Formats: sequence, C-alpha cells, structure tokens
Amino acid sequence: AGGVDVLVKLLASGQSSTLSNVCFLLACMMMEDASVCSSVLTADITKQLLKLLGSGNEAPVRAEAAAALKSLSAQSKEAKREIANSNGIPVLINATIAPSKEFMQGEYAQALQENAMCALANISGGLSYVISSLGQSLESCSSPAQTADTLGALASALMIYDGKAETTRASDPLVVEQTLLKQFKPRLPFLVQERTIEALASLYGNSILSIKLSNSDAKRLLVGLITMAVNEVQDELVKALLMLCNQEGSLWPALQGREGIQMLISLLGLSSEQQQECAVALLCLLSNENDESKWAITAAGGIPPLVQILETGSAKAREDSATILRNLCNHSEDIRACVESADAVPALLWLLKNGSANGKEIAAKTLNHLIHKSDTATISQLTALLTSDLPESKIYVLDALKSMLSVVPFNDMLRDGSASNDAIETMIKLMSSAKEETQANSASALAAIFQIRKDLRESALALKTLLSAIKLLNVDSEKILVESCRCLAAILLSIKENRDVAISAREALPTLVSLANSSVLEVAEQGMCALANLILDSEVSEKVIVEDIILSATRILREGTVSGKTLAAAAIARLLSRRRIDTALTDSVNRAGTVLALVS
Repeated sequence: AGGVDVLVKLLASGQSSTLSNVCFLLACMMMEDASVCSSVLTADITKQLLKLLGSGNEAPVRAEAAAALKSLSAQSKEAKREIANSNGIPVLINATIAPSKEFMQGEYAQALQENAMCALANISGGLSYVISSLGQSLESCSSPAQTADTLGALASALMIYDGKAETTRASDPLVVEQTLLKQFKPRLPFLVQERTIEALASLYGNSILSIKLSNSDAKRLLVGLITMAVNEVQDELVKALLMLCNQEGSLWPALQGREGIQMLISLLGLSSEQQQECAVALLCLLSNENDESKWAITAAGGIPPLVQILETGSAKAREDSATILRNLCNHSEDIRACVESADAVPALLWLLKNGSANGKEIAAKTLNHLIHKSDTATISQLTALLTSDLPESKIYVLDALKSMLSVVPFNDMLRDGSASNDAIETMIKLMSSAKEETQANSASALAAIFQIRKDLRESALALKTLLSAIKLLNVDSEKILVESCRCLAAILLSIKENRDVAISAREALPTLVSLANSSVLEVAEQGMCALANLILDSEVSEKVIVEDIILSATRILREGTVSGKTLAAAAIARLLSRRRIDTALTDSVNRAGTVLALVS
C-alpha cells in the first residue's frame, strides 16, 4: 500500500520523534519481504541508517537503526557490499562498544550492541569470522584506545555467540582465551585491562564456548571477582587467573593455597551481594575438589561468616555456603563439631523450608552430615515442617528426619510425647496422606530407618508401620508400590523376633506374590525383596506355592539390580531349604532356567 515509500520519506526527513518507529517498521518489513531491501537501497537510505548509529542520537533510535541494518544485511547481498563500501564496518564496531564506552544502560543499550554485532556478522560471513578478525586486529592496534575499542567489540561478539554461529563456523575458545591473555602486559592502561576482563567474562559466561575450556567455572568466578575487586586483591586474582589459564592446573595452587583461602574469606564480609556470591562459589569449588582447603577454611575462621551467609545471603550464596559446610562436616569430626557449635542448624532448617528444590536438597544433606546425635529441638522443628503447608514437597524434610531418627535412643523413640516418637508417628500417618509423593517418600524414609534399626523392628512401632504399608499395596501408583514394598522388606528382616509382625504380614502373602510377578521390573523386584524376607517365617514358607515364586525370582535374577538379584536368590534358597526336592520341583526350576540364572 505504498508504506515503504512513506517510511523512506520519514527517515529522510529526520524527525527524531518518529525515527525509532520508522526504523523498527522497516526492519520488520525487510525480514518479511526481501524485495523491500531493493527499495531501501534505491532510496540510498543505507548511509542515513549508519548515521543514526552515532552518539548524537537517542538510544531507541540507534538501537532500531542497528536492527534495520541487521535485517538489510541478512536479506540482501548487495546491501552487505553497500554497507561495507559506506565505511559501515568501523561504524558498526563503534556501535557495539558504545554502551560500555558511553555508560549506556537498559534494553536499548543491549539491543544496540546485539543488533550492530549481528549486522557485522552478516557482512563478514558469520560471528566466528568477526571474532577471529577482531582477535587478529588486536596485534596491529596503534593506541591503547584502539585496543580497548577492539576488545569491547570482541566482548560483544562473544556475548551473543550462539548455536547458530557455532554451526555456521565454530570458533576455537582456546585461541580466543590465549589472544585475550596476551593483553595482560606490565603497566597495562586501566581501560585496556578493564576491556580485557570484560571480554574474558563474555568468553567464560558463554555456555557454548566455555564448555570447551578447562576450569571454566573457576575462571568465570575469578573474572567476576576481578571486576569488583580493587588494588592488591585485584592483582592477586589476576595472577591466579593467569596461572590457571597458562598452567592448566587446579584452583588450589592457582590461588596460592591457604593464602587464597584467607583472601576469599576476607571478601565474605563487607562486600556486595555479587562479590559475596563469587567468593562463596569459589570456596565451594575448592572444598569440592581439595581436602586441604577444608582445613584451611576452618583455620582461617571461615565457618562463622559461612553460617552468616547461610542466614542472610542471596539464594545462590546460601546454597553454596550449605554445600561448603556439608563438605567440612563430612571431612573431619573436629571440623563437624566446629560447624555444630557455630549454630548452623536453624539457618539450614530455614533453607530446608524456604529454599529452591536444589537448596532444600543441599540443606537436608548438610543436616545429615552435621547432626550425629539426638537433637530434640531440631527433630521437633522438622516434624512441624512435615505437618505444615511449606515446603510443599516433604521429601527433603523426611530425608533429614530419617538421618536423625536413625541415631535417637530406643527409649526416646518409644516414649509417648517425646520429639522422636512424635516424629515417627507423624511419618507413619503421612503414609495415609492425600498426596502420592508424600506417601511414597514417607514409606521410603521409614524403610531406611527400619533397615538400620533392629531394635525398632522388634517394637510395636514396626507393627504400626507394617499395617500402614500393607494398605498401600493395592494402589495404582508404581512409586508407592515400590516404596511400600521396600518398607515391608525392611520390617520383615526381624519377622522371627516379632510375632505380631509375623501374624499380620502373613495376610500380605497373596498380594506380594502378585506384585513379584508385575510387568514393571522395579515393582516386581521390591515385591520379591519383601517376599524373600516374609519367607523367613516358617509358616509362610510352608504355605507358599514354590512355582509361583520360582519364575518371578528367576526373571529378577536375569534382569534386576544387584540387591534385587541377591534377595531373589535368597528367596529361592529359603524356599528350597524347607522343601523335599521332588521331580515336580526340579521340573519347575529347569523350565524357568533358574540354575543357569544363578550360575551367571
């Protein structure tokens, strides 16, 4: 409808209030219909668009002009030549570095940078060509200002390098890294150092490129800290980065061991949230990969600030802090006692209730490593979480309770009104919850407790749990069936010692035989595990029809997990030990291929 001509006239008239919208519409139209490009080229608009990229124009105008050039260069070969011949390449390079050079902020600054870089990539044959040519041109830069500008453009290119650029022509991140590291020269001008670090941050922050570099997480965090640190600390961090890049060692020697730990711990206190996050994440990497670092963190007074971060830090810093504390507790009983005395438990309970799924899991695991004795207050708080609305999933609360109830004194567990008795009674009630996930996870946690504790298997609590687990054997959920069978198998380990359990468990025999024949292997395996322990009861082993079990046990011997195979073999052994081996039994075993399955 003649809209292109109208837009071209509006662009030529230069009314600043309409320019950004005009450029936006032209960009959209060129991407929709390549023939629009010829109209734009005929009207000699290219130079006008390049002119609009200059600093004298408003940010929205510059960003949309870059978008128009991006569309034009993507759709027309002739346009690429036209832009290049109009001195467009240096203008586009300047546009990509304008946001950092002019301290521009916001969405238009980012759009200007990305659109200009994409136009540059279209003209040059892809982002990889832009990256390599910018890297090569660093060697021929005649002034620090020119070097800084080139580095800024390189940072922009590395930031938007994506899967499409990778498939067009892949860049070698190792070459890029070494090119950038060469810029760290003695008495480096501040602007050049700042832009070099900016480019390295883009390299290590790019998920496609960084995956090909060793220690990329540690390098990314070091660069993040370098951008925020000052004076001697910044110099030490740059040295660590260079050593990590050039010697391909680990983070511990690069940071000079204990000296680096002390420096990182000093950054945990009076620092920005972002700086704190980077420092904690580096300590987390160190505590994951190096045992010496765990003693160094403790000796440098790192436990109190880590507990403080656990209470007041950002979500990411809390999670990393909890991971470090778990690593410390797991390493030494002495360190574990230090963490316990630093009052970390309340902060871990907060994370268990309010954290992300990852944070809850870390908190539960840390509590498991931290608490090695009965702690009434913590058990009460965990039980309260089980009956509250938060967290929605009780899996990690149950995991932490399971760990604690495994070490509570037997008399405390049985005493009405005690924290541990309330906790296990609540877990048993949750097997009747309306939520499938809670039912399954409760059964799983109770299974783990009864597996460990023979004393509880012989108590009235075992019977109460068994009756709740038997009720779950008729549901449709595979997960509930698996976990309820697992719970039964644990309790039935002491079937000979607990007469009440034996009497009630006999009623579950037909259901367990049926589950052991389930088409779902995991259900069949756990059903067989429960059955194997049920057969420990002499009355059951005499009543059961051997052929019903031989076939399903043989299948598990062939296809099951190691623990499943072990209990399937046990089921067969326990059955045969109480039977006279007659022809019918031998035929049944031979038809099923049981002997071959056992030999293998």
